[in-house]
Amino acid sequence: MGRMKFWTVGLPFLVTLGVGAYGLHFFQENRYIYSNVKKTSKRAVFLKEDVKSQGIEVIPQKSLPEIYQVYRETTDFDNWENVRGPRPFEDNSEYLDQKQKREIEREKLRERVKSLPNKSKAVNVAAAAVAQGGGQGGQKASVDEALVQQIAALGFDRSAAERALFHTGNTSADAAVSWLLDHPNDDGEWESADDSEQDSSDYAEMLAQASAGYKMVFAVNTALKMGLGKTAAQVGHATLGLYRALLDKGDAGSAALSAWDCAGETKIVVKADSDDQLIQLQHSARELGIPSYLVRDAGRTQIAAGSITVLSVFGPAAEVDKITGQLKLV
Repeated sequence: MGRMKFWTVGLPFLVTLGVGAYGLHFFQENRYIYSNVKKTSKRAVFLKEDVKSQGIEVIPQKSLPEIYQVYRETTDFDNWENVRGPRPFEDNSEYLDQKQKREIEREKLRERVKSLPNKSKAVNVAAAAVAQGGGQGGQKASVDEALVQQIAALGFDRSAAERALFHTGNTSADAAVSWLLDHPNDDGEWESADDSEQDSSDYAEMLAQASAGYKMVFAVNTALKMGLGKTAAQVGHATLGLYRALLDKGDAGSAALSAWDCAGETKIVVKADSDDQLIQLQHSARELGIPSYLVRDAGRTQIAAGSITVLSVFGPAAEVDKITGQLKLV
């Protein structure tokens, strides 16, 4: 009798109790989830309104592929305006104050340079060394001592003055001071003529290379229709890859990079129509003995893995123009 009562009364009661407990737990769990979703939705609405109030367009909710497709179809990658500077709602007063102070200091230094006696003896060291056949008796090329004294009188130490004259071709105190102002953190090692083991012919060759003019050109594969950020990243890869390749060439690569630095580090970005054209351009560079670097993307964003994005080429301007001179600017 007792067993029969358990099956008819006790078991149904336990089942009802278990189902009720599970149902209550399920209800509470869904209520908690819904509450969080509701809070998130409210926050999203508030965020959209705040962004709109700042003048930023809010794109309707879409998947990332849909957003990217719309961006590719509506963006003119050939004719875009590069807007520099802060947006209307950004405060850059601190930057402007610092910039004004730097300009005032530079102007004071330039006025002091102008007040110095004009020394017509400043010579082109490269031309002098070449005319003398690279120096006689193993004499080393040196900077103009009078110019060093003029720069030192402005408060710069001797090492900085010699380094500045070296990088500006020993032309004038004004040019050297301008170089120091433009390179305040350049503490790179440089040996004066008294300590250097490099003879005047090497020095003259470096300055002669600088006067010839070097440049680095980046040919971008426009067939991929990469976004601006993606293009900038790929050009950065091309720059770093080619720079490392030049350093691997030893003294010759370092001398070419120094000449490029003296000439203002000219960098130009041009358009290429396809990956086949980039491969052909690299082949032409190899035939002329011009250093180059071809970037193949890893395929993490926007484009397929292995896509050829950018070719970077570096060398004397005349030689580089033989390879990329026919391409249009980006």
